[in-house]
Amino acid sequence: MLKIILGSDYAEEKLGIHVMYGIESVFKASKKKEWFRDDFVKKIISDIDNADVILDFSIYSRMYETGYSVDSLSAGAMSLIMAYEKPELNIVLRMGDNCTDLLEQIVSKYDKQGKDITIICNYMHMFNFKYIDKIEYVNWGITCKSRADIVNKVMDKWYKQENPDWDQKKREDSSND
Repeated sequence: MLKIILGSDYAEEKLGIHVMYGIESVFKASKKKEWFRDDFVKKIISDIDNADVILDFSIYSRMYETGYSVDSLSAGAMSLIMAYEKPELNIVLRMGDNCTDLLEQIVSKYDKQGKDITIICNYMHMFNFKYIDKIEYVNWGITCKSRADIVNKVMDKWYKQENPDWDQKKREDSSND
């Protein structure tokens, strides 16, 4: 199952998890040549960065028709590769909604092995639930089985977590009317 901790501050302060920031530096320090020989890693790079692995750490951009190092992959591609290759690390993943289907596929792979993946994000992703059945939001112990569940059960809680003075400000604004 995919377990999401929303907010790196929450992970550290409330759960006592030492969080690693800087996906780029963690990726650069951890990468191995064999990762880029894996078909799924190649798919991540192709789908997210519109590029192809040429050999080990060398990438070719189909969009710009130029070569570059894997160290210059997007944060989304790096995040997915780290979730795929090193899911046990407590790294704050930086990725957009264009990465959610691939993340679901990674989770599905680990589900088949009887393993959960826990990720830490500072962004509320909208999942498609194509490859997974449910997501647990660790912050509140809420399980969601659809996008509607995310919106209806989690969105407000996430907003209040990130904006703790929201209710007070709302009351002050309404009393000034």
